[in-house]
Amino acid sequence: MPGPAPSPAPRLMHKLAENPRALRAALIVLFALFCIGDTAKFIRSMNRKKPTLKRWMPYAAELGADDRLYERHPDYLYPPFFLVLIRPFTLVPPPVAAVVWQLLKYACLVALFAAAWSLVARAGPFPPWAKAASVAVCARYVLSDLSHGNVNLYLAVCIAGAAWLLWNSRPFSAGVLVALAACVKVTPGLWAAYLLYKRQWRALLGVLCGTIIALEVIPLAALSPGMNHALLGHWYQHVVNSFLRDADVESMGMNQSVVAITNRLLGRPELTGGEPTITLAELSPAALRRLQRAVAVAILAAYFWAVRGSMPRDPLIFAAEWGLAAPVTLALSGYTWTGHFCLMVVAVCALLAHFARWPDISRAALRLGLAGFALVFLTTDLITPTGREWASIFGLPLVSALLMAAALVALLRRHREKTRPPAQPPRPLAG
Repeated sequence: MPGPAPSPAPRLMHKLAENPRALRAALIVLFALFCIGDTAKFIRSMNRKKPTLKRWMPYAAELGADDRLYERHPDYLYPPFFLVLIRPFTLVPPPVAAVVWQLLKYACLVALFAAAWSLVARAGPFPPWAKAASVAVCARYVLSDLSHGNVNLYLAVCIAGAAWLLWNSRPFSAGVLVALAACVKVTPGLWAAYLLYKRQWRALLGVLCGTIIALEVIPLAALSPGMNHALLGHWYQHVVNSFLRDADVESMGMNQSVVAITNRLLGRPELTGGEPTITLAELSPAALRRLQRAVAVAILAAYFWAVRGSMPRDPLIFAAEWGLAAPVTLALSGYTWTGHFCLMVVAVCALLAHFARWPDISRAALRLGLAGFALVFLTTDLITPTGREWASIFGLPLVSALLMAAALVALLRRHREKTRPPAQPPRPLAG
């Protein structure tokens, strides 16, 4: 008696595995279907809720009316040039703006992973399982940014693109991209500090030119120089100076910055917006601020110690150093939402490319990296929505990024041990 007919699904998967072109076409179709469904969902969100893009559009429309923009809209945290860039979205109906915004993000998503994969592949083949794993680990961050209409994917592709350009001997263009990201959100300026630390002068020239273009040239499309400078001054006082002085940031559980985590756990629950939290210790605001500054200094010192030395010649080591800045910026920022973790793509790919070098692998990096990857999934609704909320309150999503950072540090340490010149035997005494 003949057995049951084999399922067509395994046969289809086998055929796709044997035919790379068919597999590529299938993936393109799946991605296109995802984009269509996600765009429809975002259009509905623009009609029913208020994603970040919808909140920004009225600000862009009134830009230049006076210099009280940051007084009227304290939730807006970026320099005026960003509103100039999104002002064209105010000239079309919200559904059209939503479609264009998401299409640009899908293009950035493809470019983001392509740049990261291409960079680490310079050290050796980056296998399909590693590409799939990088998408799986980062999917939560990407989906969050897509659904909230924020700008993090644009910044992430600037950072990943800058790494690719720098490795491919285009330092000036790399510096321009770093500057654009840093001019939107200040903490990506850490990559400019890395370029300075590594004495990449042409890249730093690009950073300077990119900063001038972003803060001085682009605003002239909608503002007079005087109005732009007045708004820049208000932005600095509202965002940068207030954070450095008081760190009075919204510290609800979703915010994964060190400042927000310590605010809600160590004595400033009034900044959580009424959300439930647990106070582990009651510090005075002054003592808490001193602690936060000490932690920030320690994190920065550890980062620059980890990336010490000249510019790496191994692309995987360069990717590790470049990616290591991502968890540092996430920790030191005032606001670190889930979508901000898109910056981790290069770091994740560097770790997976290192794992693909089995058995030539650092065991410490493997354990720390796998723990970080596991925590990415264990801080989602897999542990129930309530469990996810409490995991966020205690900062476990940031812990996952810091575990990956520790894995990268172990990777860099292993590389230095392998490349360290052997000790010279002592010379015999004369006579």
